Amino acid sequence: MIMELVRSKKIDNFKIQPKIKNSLSDMLDCYRKVLKTFVIAVVPLQIFSYPVIEMIGIRTSLPLPSGTEIFWQLLTYFLVEDYANYWMHRLLHQKWGYENIHRVHHEYTAPIGFAAPYAHWAEVIILGFASFLGPLIAPGHMITFWLWMIVRQMEAIETHSGYDFPWSPLKYIPFYGGAVFHDYHHYVGEKSQRIPVQEGSFREDKGKNEAKVSKVECSRLNSTQDESLSREPGV
Repeated sequence: MIMELVRSKKIDNFKIQPKIKNSLSDMLDCYRKVLKTFVIAVVPLQIFSYPVIEMIGIRTSLPLPSGTEIFWQLLTYFLVEDYANYWMHRLLHQKWGYENIHRVHHEYTAPIGFAAPYAHWAEVIILGFASFLGPLIAPGHMITFWLWMIVRQMEAIETHSGYDFPWSPLKYIPFYGGAVFHDYHHYVGEKSQRIPVQEGSFREDKGKNEAKVSKVECSRLNSTQDESLSREPGV
């Protein structure tokens, strides 16, 4: 938020769509809508989470998991989520799913960090299940579960940040499109079923090479946009 408000030439060097500017009121409005969706969709899930976690066998007692256990389980969760998210996201880009659910998330054609969870309440549940599927299949300790959710949210915020930072550790992940590719995905909206890294072995893009093309294309298309717009007209 601070970088978006300060905006200098140095910061704009990392901005994927530099012509787009978001005001404080725009970002706070997005945050307010996200909180509303969380109250509708996430809070009820949190209330019923304990018996489900207990039922599937996630441990909450000592001993704590070793570093090796955490590493292999997080890797498993990432691969499972990668596969599940791709197919669920692809279904949301079919005509009915996009028009009735996923369109809300794509209101931001130039996403910001707050827009990562900005979505229809049904999408929050649908894609949230993809994140929960790994712990459901390979339950571990609650510490690992919490760490997985934190890492997953950080990754979602990074890909929606609208900035391409060269020092991002996610750049070391093979075939990862990152913020550049996902920014372009938001720009073209319904016309694209080409999703960033959550594509696993079924991805339609060619990873980093495709991401570079996306950045150039996004910059070219963005040069004709109004500087004050970050969402679809009329939204």
